[in-house]
Amino acid sequence: MVFRALRDGFNGLRGQWRLLLVYFAANFCFALLMAWPMNSLLGSFAGYRVEGARLAEGIDFEFLTELMEYESQAWTALMSLAAPVTVGYLLFSLFLCGGALTVLWEGRGYSASLFWSAAARHFGAFLRLALWALPLLAVLLIGLALINLLVELAAGGDPYESTTFWSVALQAGLAGIALLLISLFVDYGRIHIVTTGESKSIRALLEGIRFTLGNLSRTVGLVILLLLLSGLAALLYLPISNWLNAPHSLAVWSLILLQQLYVLWRLALRLTRYGGELSLFRTISRQDAKNAEKKEEPGAVDQESRLEADQPLRP
Repeated sequence: MVFRALRDGFNGLRGQWRLLLVYFAANFCFALLMAWPMNSLLGSFAGYRVEGARLAEGIDFEFLTELMEYESQAWTALMSLAAPVTVGYLLFSLFLCGGALTVLWEGRGYSASLFWSAAARHFGAFLRLALWALPLLAVLLIGLALINLLVELAAGGDPYESTTFWSVALQAGLAGIALLLISLFVDYGRIHIVTTGESKSIRALLEGIRFTLGNLSRTVGLVILLLLLSGLAALLYLPISNWLNAPHSLAVWSLILLQQLYVLWRLALRLTRYGGELSLFRTISRQDAKNAEKKEEPGAVDQESRLEADQPLRP
């Protein structure tokens, strides 16, 4: 079922190039908000030729240290800009998610009116859903703090290096698992809102938790497959990008093109995840509906019930 959901996710993305273009344009615009002032700062500090020659060869930490020291005010202003840009990006991504889920659920291809109206209609519910998930993050932070406190108490305030290492590794592992689960709770909560028209965000979050934990191997397995595909792309991208780190115009433009292709692949995987989760939700919901019918009627399900079960779920 997991591989079928992954296949459905990729198939659902077929012909959705305009949807992918919307996501790419949004990412490009928000990246430009940071890249443009950063480029001006680097150019005014070292000159555009020197800047391009040095940064084309890779990250130069000595150069960045000098920049932060001699252009401290400009650097502080740039870092102050990073916070609102990040918040704006997250909110706009949340806005786009409602449109993307609706388009992929309907399966009729991209329609601007459908996409933007659905994005606006679901944004409020999605934002409330994200806020309801914050207590889960607070529980995670409290749990990590308790683990750190227990390690310090057990080690007497001066733990061995190996103890510190395994403590950090344990906290990182638990944090990764918890963040993965919370993201799945929110994802399937959003899907519940889109597919049923649920107006209560807390109820949607509880449904997302119930669905995720009730089908844990399938929901987590789908995400793990997508993470493996993303990691495979990173393994291909990193050595090629390192090879293209050279102060030549052809190499620089080739690296820029490669970076954008990598970003495009990551965005395609995000939409594939939405499509795969929708497919998983649809398949499991149909199975649950059939099982419920069999419990109510011990005999075989009649033809009308089978026809209804074959129809796509609609809000």
